[in-house]
Amino acid sequence: MDSHPDTRSQDIIDRVAAAGVGLPPWQAVCAVLETLGEVLPYGTAAYLASSLPDEMGAEVGRHFPADSAVSQIDRTEFLAAVARRCDCGLDAAERATRAVTEAIAATVPFAVMVNVEHVTPEPLLDLIGG
Repeated sequence: MDSHPDTRSQDIIDRVAAAGVGLPPWQAVCAVLETLGEVLPYGTAAYLASSLPDEMGAEVGRHFPADSAVSQIDRTEFLAAVARRCDCGLDAAERATRAVTEAIAATVPFAVMVNVEHVTPEPLLDLIGG
């Protein structure tokens, strides 16, 4: 039996590293998940957090928002938050967001990403891997 029961964390980190975003993979994962946790409605953020390995789910849950529409967030604002957390530019933040959400989509149940995509504001949809 595997001594590390949840190898999904390493899988996500490996996928982000393989994407070559130019940032430390763990930093990119944390930045994107924390920012998603700020913009997704509470129920969706909690669903995503509970579907991830504990240490990654905790990043989503840092700022659980109120359960309301979040369509006010725009693309630049979202990417600026990721960039600030990664200490990088907007282009690198965009690459990191795509890499992290694609890695997560490959790891969590399909229904989780369907839920995330369903409530993601339109200007951010192309950033969400699925």
